[in-house]
Amino acid sequence: MAEEFKNFLNQIPKEIMDKTETHSNTNMIIFRPTSYIIGQKTYLEDYHFILPTSEPPPLRIEQQVYHFTKGKLVSISPETWLSCIRSASTRQYISMMVKKDFFREISRECVGHEEVSFSRINNYYSSHLVNLIDRFEEEIKEFQYDSPLMLQSINIQIAIQLLRESGSQNQVSAKKLPLDQNYIKRAIEYMTVYYNAKISISDICREIHLSPYYFIRMFKEATGLSPHEFILSIRVSKAEELLKKGSPIQEVAKLCGFVNSAHFSNHFKRVMGMPPSEYKRKYFIM
Repeated sequence: MAEEFKNFLNQIPKEIMDKTETHSNTNMIIFRPTSYIIGQKTYLEDYHFILPTSEPPPLRIEQQVYHFTKGKLVSISPETWLSCIRSASTRQYISMMVKKDFFREISRECVGHEEVSFSRINNYYSSHLVNLIDRFEEEIKEFQYDSPLMLQSINIQIAIQLLRESGSQNQVSAKKLPLDQNYIKRAIEYMTVYYNAKISISDICREIHLSPYYFIRMFKEATGLSPHEFILSIRVSKAEELLKKGSPIQEVAKLCGFVNSAHFSNHFKRVMGMPPSEYKRKYFIM
């Protein structure tokens, strides 16, 4: 048991804890649970993040009830009471705690402000964040705690990525966007990271703090494409890379954010002039 998180761990029912894969060091603890704690209020001393892989149950955070969706990062501030209102079937998901002193230190180094608050608590999380969490777990599995400097390095990368993806007001306040091209740059960066998620115009506009009407007109003038067309162009480009590596078409469709294989094939053919199956046969690099 990680002593740094003892108070939190003592609140988890034994039958859930026994089935949960856990990895930790002094800065953070990462869980891979297969169920939620139902009907019990849990006190969070530190920053808490949830990466659901299926629809989670409604969560009561302090006095307010929130409904979340899969694929979105749930960010909860320290010194908060949390409870699940009802049960819900779920696949294994990621839940993590980050020590508040460590997280605030990273925030101070990155953006000059120690206190971290979330303007939104429900944001899309990227594959990059998941990959960093995987690296943290793999490092502990393979090397135990023989390389504390490596673990510290991964901790810092995870914390920075959480600041970027969690809707932290610190990050927004640290970047002033007075010019149109800076708004466009932020929007493109957001779309490039989340192209394979179900992002909407509203999601992009919330991220860069613009009205949808102004953003769509400005983006079209700057790029010659609508935001929707631009996201699709990213998806097709990523699909080309995967097809050249020989990836199955159904897998490519899923990884690149298309609704299904048929949707992917129709759009790919319209853009590239040939269906993905033909493109794969023609350009597959052994």
